[in-house]
Amino acid sequence: MSSTIPALIGQQFGAALDMLENAINACPDSQWGGDSRFWYIAYHTTFWTDYYLSDTPMEKDYQPPKPFTLSEFEDGQLPEREYGKTEVLAFLDHVRQCLQRQLQNNDQEELLENALRANTRILASSSFCSTICAMSNITLLS
Repeated sequence: MSSTIPALIGQQFGAALDMLENAINACPDSQWGGDSRFWYIAYHTTFWTDYYLSDTPMEKDYQPPKPFTLSEFEDGQLPEREYGKTEVLAFLDHVRQCLQRQLQNNDQEELLENALRANTRILASSSFCSTICAMSNITLLS
C-alpha cells in the first residue's frame, strides 16, 4: 500500500505547524502579552490541535502536557497565567510528535476510512492552524 496519503497529510499539517512556529518566533516580546494576547492565540491554537490529535476524543479523558491546564474547555475562561514563548513552542513540539504518531499508527486505508470521523479533526486542525497563522502575521505586520 502506498504511503501517499499519510505523507501528504504530514507535509501539509507540518507546513501549518511550521507557520505557527514562525508566527510565534516572529512575535516581538512587546506584543506577546498584555492587551494583544498574542500568547493566548498561539496557546489556544496549540491546545486544540493537541486535543484533536489525541487518542482521547472525550474531554474528560484528555490531559495536556504540564504546565498546561484544561481551562480551554471552560467558556470564556483564560488560563491561570500567561504562557511564555518557550512553553508554547515546547507544547508545539509535543503536537508534532502527536501528529507523527497518528500518521505512523494509521495506514492509508485507515486514514481514508476515518476521514469523515476522527481524522477529519486532524485535517480541520491543520486548516485552523493555517488560518490563525495568517491572522497572526497580519497582526504582527500592522
